[in-house]
Amino acid sequence: MKKILFLLLIVIFCNYPIKEEAVKILKPSEDEIFSPFSEIEFLWEDKASALAYFFVLDDTNTFKTPVLETTLTTNSLILKELKEGSYYFKVRYLTIDSVYSDWSEPRRLTVKLLDLQNNFKTAGYPNDILVFNNYIFTASSQAGLEVFNEQGKILNFSDRRNVLYGLALDTLRNFLYLAYGEKELSILNLAFLPDSLYEINSLSWPIAYAYDVSILNDSLVVIAADRQFLVVNVKDTSFLYTIAQIYFPSSLRGSFTNKDFIYLACEQEGVYIYQLTDTISFLTNIDTPNNARDLVGNDTLLFVADGRGISIIDIKDKKEPIFKKEIPITGYCKKIYLADSLLFAACGDGGLKIYKLTNDEEYLKLISERKFSDCRAVFFDNRYLYVATRDEGILIYQLIY
Repeated sequence: MKKILFLLLIVIFCNYPIKEEAVKILKPSEDEIFSPFSEIEFLWEDKASALAYFFVLDDTNTFKTPVLETTLTTNSLILKELKEGSYYFKVRYLTIDSVYSDWSEPRRLTVKLLDLQNNFKTAGYPNDILVFNNYIFTASSQAGLEVFNEQGKILNFSDRRNVLYGLALDTLRNFLYLAYGEKELSILNLAFLPDSLYEINSLSWPIAYAYDVSILNDSLVVIAADRQFLVVNVKDTSFLYTIAQIYFPSSLRGSFTNKDFIYLACEQEGVYIYQLTDTISFLTNIDTPNNARDLVGNDTLLFVADGRGISIIDIKDKKEPIFKKEIPITGYCKKIYLADSLLFAACGDGGLKIYKLTNDEEYLKLISERKFSDCRAVFFDNRYLYVATRDEGILIYQLIY
């Protein structure tokens, strides 16, 4: 009887398929970091006996809710534009004899766009931010202009009376223009940094209150103010004079210039478009769904920080712009910044949102976001992102491409 049982076990063992060993993962390496823009190649050793490979990607190492499950006939896979986060993947294969291999050892990778480099506290609530020659300038409410280098704060300029809202930079003359509340316009000379800042000249108008400033050309700046906007000739800084002062039913919170066109964000009235000809000529007005606070664009599209959303306007025909869509957001969109194919949005308690411009009717694709107490302004320069917040101060990130 024992002999028969022994022979039976031998027969069963000989006919039972032996499980194949797991494949070895070749790419990516453990804990490798990628950008959301990356094409990530997954590669594992090729098995001659493999009929098919089974690939699983998950955002946890339990693999209970896979992000992707797929069957392949080759030993590689390329994935594009994964969202930020940590991922785990594993692979196994099926042989031509219908035998499954063991799963490979799970491997982890990380996808992220922002890598924090530095953080500075500000004395006031920042309303605007820009960078020039490795100096960071913030318009910090009652604290005035705060200037930082890579070690920290080095200078402060304030008249201790007005609220500083907007900044614009003249790189040719090393001048900084300030939209400075009741003072309207203040011009600072940056030539003596880091030792000192001094005011060259300023301009004030009764009942006006400046919120933003932008440069139209080498002689003219545009000031968006309370219920009016001004175009000021600054060619001779010792003699500033206004060439246009136009009144509005509500406050102008933002300005953007491109070539000889002026775009104005006018809260409840939407967007106004003007053109510099022999005079400042009105072209048109187009409303937006919410409160227009800021705007940026290129030759064909205008993006409007519109409170509870980002409005997109086709401006190929400047006299007849077309409202295309509004992208709803969490928080309240206050400031936006456009750099090549990326749009950065400061959305108050909704934090920072980063979009990629698309070539279809989607227009913007959200690729990254960060939560802050109150994200108030943003600036991008040479792979570095500068984020101005109420409580966290200035955060400096390097973008991972």
